Amino acid sequence: VVLPTDNPAGLTSLRDLARPGVRLIVADPAVPAGKYTLRALDSLAGDAAWGPAFRNAVLANVASQEETVRAVLAKVELGEADAGFVYLSDASRAADLLRLELPPACNPLAEYPIAVLLQAPHTTLAQAFVDLVLSDAGQRILESHGFLPAPD
Repeated sequence: VVLPTDNPAGLTSLRDLARPGVRLIVADPAVPAGKYTLRALDSLAGDAAWGPAFRNAVLANVASQEETVRAVLAKVELGEADAGFVYLSDASRAADLLRLELPPACNPLAEYPIAVLLQAPHTTLAQAFVDLVLSDAGQRILESHGFLPAPD
């Protein structure tokens, strides 16, 4: 969750997202980032430490649902929102924004599969690309852009 640098709402923890009047921006539930946001909130709602009331209060604070994570990020950067749910990779590029971290157990992992298609016109080149992405050098590049390493 990203916050504007000046943090006008004075948010200091995830619990503050449920405070009445907080302007929250999320991705539309029809797009993956919106689905991940709802999955995270559902996970928090299922945890006795947070509960369904937290989820409902946070959703009541949604000021807009955007088509892309970049749009969510832009609204937070422009000060049009007090907070926004974004991917870690997008938050990493916005070093000037503040962050609130989700508990690891409630933070859904976005997966990005990679494979060579059987009917690819250039399978050797495609395999070389997959090998590069999965290599130590490729993983370092991805990590430098806020992505987690590929599982073994």
